[in-house]
Amino acid sequence: MPLLQAGEKLGKYEVEKRQAAENEDFDKAKAKKAQMDEYRMQLYQELEISDMLESLGVKIVKLSFILAMIHVKF
Repeated sequence: MPLLQAGEKLGKYEVEKRQAAENEDFDKAKAKKAQMDEYRMQLYQELEISDMLESLGVKIVKLSFILAMIHVKF
């Protein structure tokens, strides 16, 4: 999946999560966050992010660090 489409999809999930939180539907907001995290994991695996970073000399200790570094915010 091209990066632009991936970013748009993550942005859509973020908007849906925020709308759910604003409507005080916290279960739905939590589910959207989990959906976003799962989608990110798929993207990172497809793009082999950790392999690319390691080839540049960056050692990855935890996947949560990757999530924090590459988190897409809209």
